Amino acid sequence: MSTSEIELLQNIRTTAVRSRDSTTNATKTVDYPHHELHDGRAFVVTDVSELGDGGIRRIRFLTPDTTRWSHLIPTITTGLAAQAWLYEATTLQHVVANVLTPRNRNRNSTNVSGMTICHTPLGNSSSSSGEAVEVILATQAWGTPGKGASPGFGGSARGSAEWVLKQNTAYLVEVISAAASNAVSIELDWYEHINK
Repeated sequence: MSTSEIELLQNIRTTAVRSRDSTTNATKTVDYPHHELHDGRAFVVTDVSELGDGGIRRIRFLTPDTTRWSHLIPTITTGLAAQAWLYEATTLQHVVANVLTPRNRNRNSTNVSGMTICHTPLGNSSSSSGEAVEVILATQAWGTPGKGASPGFGGSARGSAEWVLKQNTAYLVEVISAAASNAVSIELDWYEHINK
């Protein structure tokens, strides 16, 4: 065995030992989304509002025109009955006065998201206009109108809830309340990754 091969094996062994828990000797791993958080490429936007019966809350977001793709998990929760949609290729327009600023989830990072986000965009979506313009990626209704809490939409199971969004495309999350005094929370949680 050559000297360089021996050095390579020693480096691999040293790295493997460092990646083990000292108490249990279990291998320590970090999944890819967690790596992106540590790398300063994970972002979040949260919007909380109260809607009346039939009230609508919309969040529009435009992905950057780069190969740094957004891997998104939208999470919507409401206190009472509602219906939610995730649309692709929305025609609603960005409103500068209603900008929502993405927060880097690694508070030590100075990286900023390439996504442009606002609440209350200009125009109407398919659900309220009756014109099928956008592509519906997901929809869900929950609760009995006027009663009970909701389980919500989206969630934390990344493998089943994550969307890899198309670059340079406008998306829309829309919630329509089916009850008065309905607390609505919309969270967009994503990381930005260059596809390889």
